[in-house]
Amino acid sequence: MKEDEHTRDGSREMATDIMATSTTKLTLFHSILLTRSLLNMRLASLRSGSEITGLRELASREKEKSNTSRNLLHRSLTSQKLERVEDEMEDFGMFARMMNGFEEERRIMEQRNAELKLLLKAALLDLNFLAQSKVY
Repeated sequence: MKEDEHTRDGSREMATDIMATSTTKLTLFHSILLTRSLLNMRLASLRSGSEITGLRELASREKEKSNTSRNLLHRSLTSQKLERVEDEMEDFGMFARMMNGFEEERRIMEQRNAELKLLLKAALLDLNFLAQSKVY
C-alpha cells in the first residue's frame, strides 16, 4: 500500500507541477498576446498619427488650392465686371456721340429755321409792297 500512496503522492506532485507549468506557460502566453496586442495598438496609433499628419498636409494643400481657385475666380469676376463696365462706357460713348450728333443737327435746323423766317419776312414785305403798288 505504501507504493500506492507513494505513487499517488507522486502523481499528485506531477499533476501539481504540470498545472503550475501550464499556468506559467498560459500566463506567459497571455502576456505575449497582450504585449503583441499592445504593440499592434501602438503601431496603429503611430500609423493613424502619421495618417493624421498626412491628412493635415492634404487639407493644407487643398486649402491653398481653394484659395488659389478663389483668387482666380475673383480675378475672373473682376475682369468680367471690368469688361461690362467698359462695354457700358463704350455704349455710353456711342450714346453720347449720337446725342452730340442730334444736338448738332438741332443747332443746324435752328439756323435754317432762322434763315427761313428771314426769307419769309422778306417775301411778306415784297408781297405787301406789290399789293400796295398793284403791280404784278
